[in-house]
Amino acid sequence: MFEMTAGGLREVSNPSEAFAGSGRKEAPGSVVTACVEGSRPLLVEVQALVAPSNPGSARRTTLGVDHGRVAMLAAVMEKRLGLALA
Repeated sequence: MFEMTAGGLREVSNPSEAFAGSGRKEAPGSVVTACVEGSRPLLVEVQALVAPSNPGSARRTTLGVDHGRVAMLAAVMEKRLGLALA
């Protein structure tokens, strides 16, 4: 992993610290998680923005993630956690 500095690209000696170290501020709606693509482990930051909406006008939009998978996860969270996501 590399980091862009004023002097150009610099190797990051501890990539885990770049994501989970003290330099990263906790933010509502943001999480870093590990996933596997083939045999390659990746750290991915997922961000979400949730805002109240009028009943009947809720619209879920995804970019880079399968819409059906998001709908399934939302349904599971509504059912198991008692969240009202619609």
